[in-house]
Amino acid sequence: MYKISKNESPLVLLCLGLFVLVGCIFFDVVFSYQEHLLYTTTSLLYILLASSIIFIMSFFNSLTIKVICFLLSAFYTQRVITTYILPSEFDYYSYVGFTHEQIELSSLYYLGVVVAMFLGLITYRFFFRNQYIRCLEKEKSADFEITQNRISYFGVNINFDIFIKYILYFLILCYMVKVLLLFSGFAGTGEVINPDNSIWVRLDSFSSYLSVLGLVAFFYYPSGYSGSRIRNIFMFLFICVNILLSSRALILTLLSTYIFVKILSKQKFKPNILWFVSIIAIFSIFIFYPVITIFRGMLLTSDYSLTAISNGFVYYFENFSYILLNLLERFGGFDWLTLWLTIPPNSIPPNGSLFGEAVTHLNSLVPGELYTLNGSVNLAKMQVVVGRGYGDLNEIGGHQETMGGLATSYVYFSAIFGALYFFVWSILLLLVEHSKLHVVHKFVIINAYCFGFLQGGGFILMHQSVFYYLILSTVLIVMFKSLSSLSNNNRSAVV
Repeated sequence: MYKISKNESPLVLLCLGLFVLVGCIFFDVVFSYQEHLLYTTTSLLYILLASSIIFIMSFFNSLTIKVICFLLSAFYTQRVITTYILPSEFDYYSYVGFTHEQIELSSLYYLGVVVAMFLGLITYRFFFRNQYIRCLEKEKSADFEITQNRISYFGVNINFDIFIKYILYFLILCYMVKVLLLFSGFAGTGEVINPDNSIWVRLDSFSSYLSVLGLVAFFYYPSGYSGSRIRNIFMFLFICVNILLSSRALILTLLSTYIFVKILSKQKFKPNILWFVSIIAIFSIFIFYPVITIFRGMLLTSDYSLTAISNGFVYYFENFSYILLNLLERFGGFDWLTLWLTIPPNSIPPNGSLFGEAVTHLNSLVPGELYTLNGSVNLAKMQVVVGRGYGDLNEIGGHQETMGGLATSYVYFSAIFGALYFFVWSILLLLVEHSKLHVVHKFVIINAYCFGFLQGGGFILMHQSVFYYLILSTVLIVMFKSLSSLSNNNRSAVV
């Protein structure tokens, strides 16, 4: 008999609750005398089957599987339930007008992807018994010890404790510069960057790529471990900068990092900690998100008066339902998938492929172009044009909308090979999770190619931070080792 840990129950209950709700709306359509605007019994049957598989997967003790279950539930199953109750909230419907057949097709593809992921999990369990993923059981109580005190980048090995200390000093310096730049009005929310300041933008991005090391270190080391003061200073500056940038995902970013690091490093959670995390997540959605939205509006208008603050809160309370629906729309993976399934394959630009994205990324690394792709179109902007009816890409400026992982796989590989991709993808991520890689490497890969990919899509461009993180870390390690070697040589010469 399997026992569900208290720390696991929130996700299991979420998946179970969504499965029950999908079952309710399925039977509502079956026994209804009127045809629903969006869904048929066929499309809801596909969603119901997918929800049942996700519920079964939620019992498995794997970070990768937990993340998959949560994101599929939040971005797809949740969206079907919301738009069944409020059909007018189905994104792009007002302009495109999806048919029942198109929504059935997207539901079938969603089911196919879920089945492929589940088969990937089963295949992994069958062929890698020494890394067996068990169903949930009561956590064993064990004190955490720092066992991975060395980290390697492309064969260059270094003591992780020493490396992270120097990185934190570097990050603190970078974030102090960021704060000064933000207070001076540079690169704030809504600010248009002058091309002459591109060097500052590049330097600013370096700290963003390396900040993952600081975040992981903050949650990886116990509170009493050496270097806690410098980790706390970094975290304080990180939070300050994100608030100044009006980042609405700040709390959720910190929560996801905390959970990922604790699971990957096999640290024991404090009793009922995930229930506390769930409460903080709800606070982030209903309180922090709207407050930061009001603050963002003040930044854009440069109006910080008490009148602006009071008007913002009045608007929040009077339009709470609208703000909530707008937030749920940001979890609209099923809507994005349905839109891209309606676009004929011959209308996809040449950069809408794995090869095209690789070429685009290589061209971004050098002046000019290494290889020209004629007819390339920004897919994130194309989504706005096709889904909202803008006639020209120039009309939307910097406005872009995300595709999501499922839509990306369909556009790049077609329906059958897209599902096959997720079969291989799930196996590879499970191999990474249970490998002997350092916790930091595992976190970066799973956070980008599982958590980030399912939300945002993209195979290379969306995750270029992974490559920059590896390159910058390797360069810094080589510099540290070289300076250390020179210092030792000089000391020997003096002696």
